[in-house]
Amino acid sequence: MKKEFILSGLVLLALILPMCAFAQKDPTIDAAMKMTKGGRFLDANYKITKPLSGLIANGSGVAADPSKHKVTFEIINFGNNGNTVILTLELGQDGIDAGIGSTTTYSWSGQNLHVVPGYGGGAGMLAVLRGSKDCGALIGSGGKWVASVNSGSNTYTINDFKKGMTRAEVESVVGQLGMSQFKFTRNSGNLKVYSLFWLDMKKQYNFFGTDYKYQMRNDKKYGDFYFDAQGKLVKWLLFM
Repeated sequence: MKKEFILSGLVLLALILPMCAFAQKDPTIDAAMKMTKGGRFLDANYKITKPLSGLIANGSGVAADPSKHKVTFEIINFGNNGNTVILTLELGQDGIDAGIGSTTTYSWSGQNLHVVPGYGGGAGMLAVLRGSKDCGALIGSGGKWVASVNSGSNTYTINDFKKGMTRAEVESVVGQLGMSQFKFTRNSGNLKVYSLFWLDMKKQYNFFGTDYKYQMRNDKKYGDFYFDAQGKLVKWLLFM
């Protein structure tokens, strides 16, 4: 990583976005706020693609070229099971000076994961929150957009999965957990669902139910992965 290109997130925002005391209204943010139907959270299927002017990763920023770099922000809603939010950076053949290659995908999943659209600090944003924990955001002002990613503790930021992966590729990733199971569990419309099962501690009672011991098992479900007829990954949900 070239140190001369590393900036604090606030400095990067000030340089790239035309910030002011009052946020400039943006049609993308306004439309997202309407989708909350008067609530706080955008818990619905949603997808936008914007030219990318910069990236903030864990507080450090790097400029991008909006003429050739872009970002896609997508929410996949799984009803009562929560949401998966996917942030895909398309950075051209050479990537950018943050050491990030041509295409990088970050994602977050869970029942307590939500997207909050709104305005603050002179910009509009789609903020990804796990409870009250900041996981990431797409920030825009004056037609310029900056992606923010936080991979700190308890954000459960994942960059191992991306759309189009084969089942074998996904199985190779989850297999690194050790003692995991990855197996077909059901059909969902025209998609096949494979689930990740991993370790869990469970109580095992004696015959009379008067005493118990803990037993380590690998049958707790940690995620569902949806594949199309060509065996390519379409979407996923991790139970964080």
